[in-house]
Amino acid sequence: MSRTALIIAAGDAPAAGLVTDIEDSVVIVADGGLASARLLGIVPAIVVGDLDSARPADLVWAEGAGSDCRRFPTDKDYTDLELALEAAVAAGCDRLVVTGVRGGRPDHELSNVAALAGTARQGVSVETRSGEETTMYVTSRGEITGAIGSIVSLLPHGGDAVRVTTQGLRWPLHGETLSSFASRGVSNEMSHPRASVLIESGLLLVVQPN
Repeated sequence: MSRTALIIAAGDAPAAGLVTDIEDSVVIVADGGLASARLLGIVPAIVVGDLDSARPADLVWAEGAGSDCRRFPTDKDYTDLELALEAAVAAGCDRLVVTGVRGGRPDHELSNVAALAGTARQGVSVETRSGEETTMYVTSRGEITGAIGSIVSLLPHGGDAVRVTTQGLRWPLHGETLSSFASRGVSNEMSHPRASVLIESGLLLVVQPN
């Protein structure tokens, strides 16, 4: 049985409308994301990180509401987001919806993309939501929904995406390889409300700007 986790990281705060469909999921917060969770009125099941950016008042609120607050040393080998991803997988979640991955330092954003890709390579469904875009990682098959004419980009991550086939996009692919050193998959368009992408091997990051 599929189990979904909503992960709230410490970047850009999600608007309530982005997560209303999954508020009953397992909610896991990475450190400073606790402020966003409290603002949304969502009590997390788990809070992880070195908790250096979580406000004391928010920690008191979470602990009082029964959250499992797991404090890690500041000198650690993993980011707070990676700890949250590990906690979600350990809780048996096979679909992860992640918010708060944008904002702040660009190196943090790039490391977030890498951490999410690493989790997707484990066979876990990973998607992100923000006010700027939604993304998902595809390792075999992905379903895309969106308005006709809206932009969708297919970006290989960590190497080439081999034998990519799409349906429902303006410029279809037919068993072609997208190189991680080229930009061919950028700025395609939805030609139907639903589209699909298949890949034989590799990893694709599907980006839909809002």
